[in-house]
Amino acid sequence: MTVRGRPAAEGSRWFDGAFWPMLYCAPCIMPGVRVVSVRPRRGENTLTRFVVSVLAAIGLAVAVAGCGGPKVIARVNNETITEKDYYDRLQQVDAVELGASAQMRGPALAGEFAMQALITEKVVLQLAAQKGATPTDAEIAGYMAFAKRYPQAVGPGAQNPFRSEAAARREARLQVAIRNLTAKPLNITAAEIQDEYNKAKQSLVEPRQYRLRLIEVASESKAKDALAQLAKGISFETVALTQSDDPVAKARSGDVGFMPEPSIPPLLLDAIKKLKPGEYTKQAIRVAAPPSPQGQRAPVGPHWLVAQLVEIKEPRQIPLEEIKYGIENALINKKDPNAGQRVSGLLRDFMKGAKIEVTLKGYEDLAKKLKESAQAPVVPPGAASPPAVPAQRPRP
Repeated sequence: MTVRGRPAAEGSRWFDGAFWPMLYCAPCIMPGVRVVSVRPRRGENTLTRFVVSVLAAIGLAVAVAGCGGPKVIARVNNETITEKDYYDRLQQVDAVELGASAQMRGPALAGEFAMQALITEKVVLQLAAQKGATPTDAEIAGYMAFAKRYPQAVGPGAQNPFRSEAAARREARLQVAIRNLTAKPLNITAAEIQDEYNKAKQSLVEPRQYRLRLIEVASESKAKDALAQLAKGISFETVALTQSDDPVAKARSGDVGFMPEPSIPPLLLDAIKKLKPGEYTKQAIRVAAPPSPQGQRAPVGPHWLVAQLVEIKEPRQIPLEEIKYGIENALINKKDPNAGQRVSGLLRDFMKGAKIEVTLKGYEDLAKKLKESAQAPVVPPGAASPPAVPAQRPRP
């Protein structure tokens, strides 16, 4: 086969409105393709030269496709994992998930973790597809909304501050696939979900919530200094940023988000009930253990708080649509307390029979290790019951 084009040494050039591409692909000249130069002959018209240039461009596209495709570094049955997939996942590995993996005696190095995570996802999703349990977009969106509002109900992954939206969606897809596998043989109906919700409806009420900014200090004299600055007209956010002793709230200019009424110390609650949005307490409130953001340790000993009320959310009934994922998990637990172990067995069996190959240097033995262990790389989550009144405040 002969493809006509400009000589490689001349590179790319415009000629009579037609582009003459260079047909030289250094890594892989296609077998059977000979590149020769094309020069306009006497008597050739512009159309002829244009047709020749188009044919040359087609040859270039074929040549580039032959040498620039994605590099496959692993396979799980009939699906591939490319080098780009691997490095994209590697960039998303964060301290929280790597630390959790190490604690569970999983991979402690980011490279191995990323590769095993990609294989895990393929195994789980392929098994889900085989069992008719593939997650839908609506199911994934429902899980993500539930996890965002009630992170304590779905485990530490939902509370990971480093997780991007794309990573959260990937995790949601995986968890919904596992949940679908646990629920598939149980045939849970919409009527059962509604009935379970109705039984718990009276307790599924969010209490009144107050969004606050706090200036938290360890001495009464420092609290008085903060109040003096506020009296001068300095903004609450600025005083909180410069004076607060709580590093978390300080970094947020004092904003601690929405706090459920039952979790607020009585003296502080009495004070903020007298405020309108935008107002702050004119005296510091002494508390034994001031409220702290989720996951943060409360300071030891008495502290003084100056609080600003930002917004109030009145009590509300939690609708079924918002809590449906938790209701379904409760029904799974009720119908089959061993559903998690059942799915673990399915994953182990699928792993044993899967054709897994890793060619990335340094990880060639990973497939062998996984198959020898015959263990599902992902531990199915416990079917958590929905929180009647969230133990921790919903995220703002």
